[in-house]
Order: sequence, then structure tokens, then C-alpha cells
Amino acid sequence: MKKKNIGEASLPILWSVIKAYVDGKVGAAGSVFDTFEAVRTVFNADRSITETNEKGETLVTVFNADGSITKTFTNVDGVTIALKTVFNADGSIEEVFV
Repeated sequence: MKKKNIGEASLPILWSVIKAYVDGKVGAAGSVFDTFEAVRTVFNADRSITETNEKGETLVTVFNADGSITKTFTNVDGVTIALKTVFNADGSIEEVFV
């Protein structure tokens, strides 16, 4: 995946998502992941899922070989936020930004 530097205009959005998570006001990934509404969904040959919303932003879900799930949100400026969900043997779930 090609990474793009975060522009100054995108920083407030990124920080608001992280702050909301830290403050416990939203789910682990904040509103970016929880309220994403796709208008187009594609099931890819590699078994990942690509969803696109009306703004042209994407949410790609990858089912990793280790059983974890990685969701990567990319906005129209190319700024990405990724969240990995790990299902532990003890039944607990970890969600970490990657």
C-alpha cells in the first residue's frame, strides 16, 4: 500500500478520531470505521473486501492468515487509518491502530 504524508488539513480529523477513542466516546476505531456507509462493495479475488462511500473514500477489510482482521480507511486526500482486530486464545479481543 502506498503511504502518503498527512497534510495539515487532515490532522484535525485524525486527532479528533484518536481523541474520541482515548476519551472513550466512541468504539475502538471511532466514527470513521463505525459509521462508514458504503455505496459500492467489492469482494476481491484475494478474499479482501473493498467498500467505497459516496465521497470516494474506501474501507478495505483484510482477513489475515493469523485470524486477525485489518480494516484500512483511506480518505479522498489519501490519508489512511488502519485498525487491526486480534482475537486472543483467552476469548479477549484487542484492537490496535497500525
